Amino acid sequence: MTTCPTPDKKRYATPEAAHNAAHRSEIAMGYPLHPYICTCTWYHLSKQPQNNIPEDATADTADVTRLQLQSHTTFRATVANEARGNGTIQDRLALRHRGLLERWQKALKELHADITTQLKQRANDNTLEAHDWRRRATSYRNTLTARSNECRDLLAKAVAKTNEEKTAEREAHNQAIRALQQKAQQANAARRKARDNALDGHLDRAGIPRYEAKELRRQAGENAIQRLIDAHGLEFSRYLAEECEALGAPLPKRVERHLTDAA
Repeated sequence: MTTCPTPDKKRYATPEAAHNAAHRSEIAMGYPLHPYICTCTWYHLSKQPQNNIPEDATADTADVTRLQLQSHTTFRATVANEARGNGTIQDRLALRHRGLLERWQKALKELHADITTQLKQRANDNTLEAHDWRRRATSYRNTLTARSNECRDLLAKAVAKTNEEKTAEREAHNQAIRALQQKAQQANAARRKARDNALDGHLDRAGIPRYEAKELRRQAGENAIQRLIDAHGLEFSRYLAEECEALGAPLPKRVERHLTDAA
């Protein structure tokens, strides 16, 4: 946790508690106080409005593109101005857009490293001017830390949202595939039913009872096999003799006689 830059101020754990305290203070003192979240993660009250971004506000695409096209130096300056409270609402919204979060995070890290280096370099400077500068520089660094934490949280939410969208897309795709498969199964079932109905109709027209159809098909198959053997009996017998010899099985007598007669 970052050390609080204003430890003398009262602290509140939630924004609701800070708003209630601000309301009571306004009644007692006659001027408004504004809650803000400190780098120490507690809420304080300030006389200065914090220029909070409305929850329903969104970045304009043109502003996001403008910042994306900025050079590295210009973009760092934009980030620094926003951290100092000098950025426009358009820049503040654009920096918090999903398309700029990684770049914003990198720039904040560089700015934080730069100001930390400067503070170390002037640590032994005991002049009044240096003392005053260190107070402002420390406050600025704390703001950069708070921005980095905010950027990190926004990135985590963006990644979670992207994962949810991908999961939803996969589920929608799977549902579409299942619907197509079900439709294909229904179509196949309909075709089989139509074929069976057509066969039943043919049997009815031929005067063949339905219960005999299966037996007739079996008999037709056996007849076809017998005709095939009659037409190619010798060839079939030779193949059968080779397979029996390979397996060490006795050759049927009728096949043996057929081969003997053919010889």
